[in-house]
Amino acid sequence: MKITIQRKEIQEYEVDMQDATLLAVLQEIKTTQDSSLTFASGCKSSVCGSCAMRVNSKEVLACAYKVADGDFIEQLKNSVVLRDLVVDMDKAYEFNVKAKAWQSSLSPNISLTQDDEKVNEIQSDCILCGSCYSACPVYAVNEEFLGPFTLKECGDMLVISE
Repeated sequence: MKITIQRKEIQEYEVDMQDATLLAVLQEIKTTQDSSLTFASGCKSSVCGSCAMRVNSKEVLACAYKVADGDFIEQLKNSVVLRDLVVDMDKAYEFNVKAKAWQSSLSPNISLTQDDEKVNEIQSDCILCGSCYSACPVYAVNEEFLGPFTLKECGDMLVISE
């Protein structure tokens, strides 16, 4: 199968792997064809989000995505590319600090309803992989927009600091 990877230049690779994850294919390419290929990975279980990238213009986790012949792999959008498929997420993470997207120990006791707990449970599914920043049309044109995961973390109790 052939896949194409956006690096400084577009590069095509051929691998003989079936039913493999993108992460496995990238590791195979790095080991057998191109040791300079750079990508990030961590848990290999769709938990840490460090392997987020784009395939055929859609954000995926490389450890979960099954590669198909002809796939086009590229970096997440709306972030500075550090090298190959690795982007700098520091600016997006800094928005969480700006938004104070957590409950302070100085906050008065807040009683949560069962509905609040359900909303919080959904919001805590976010693994901070940055895919939402890549896909966000607002962040694409306004890099000062707090962004999707910061706003998701804040939920209904959105508090934006000075």
